[in-house]
Amino acid sequence: MILDPLSNLPASFSSVHARRDNAAILSAAGVTVIISTFEAHGAHNLRQLAGNAVASGLSQRAALRALSLEPATAFGMAQNYGLLAPGKVANFCVWNGDPFELGTWATEVVVRGSPTELRSRQDLLFERYRDLSKVTRGRAGLSKP
Repeated sequence: MILDPLSNLPASFSSVHARRDNAAILSAAGVTVIISTFEAHGAHNLRQLAGNAVASGLSQRAALRALSLEPATAFGMAQNYGLLAPGKVANFCVWNGDPFELGTWATEVVVRGSPTELRSRQDLLFERYRDLSKVTRGRAGLSKP
């Protein structure tokens, strides 16, 4: 079952009994659960959706599977993706706390077995222009008062 854990209002006939704890109920009944935003541009919200499913009763283990192994299995990619095991492609994050809490962040990201740089262009620009007084003095030829 592919679902959005925050969907609790019936938007169509097929979602008449939508509830926030659907992921937990279905998982407890043995149904394979995959968490989705149903929007390509909303993929960055998957962690938050999984966190809401956990808050509504889904186990953290089931939430992690709903974001990793279950989608890989559904799309026929479980041979190489979906969990950390010898011979599989290593894509994973190390978090500074509970990965389903909004206040945590990734401290390490590994893609295809290689660590990824976490500093973004915005980080580099912030560091470069942190002290704007140096930039304006340099351009205007002004000296420090």
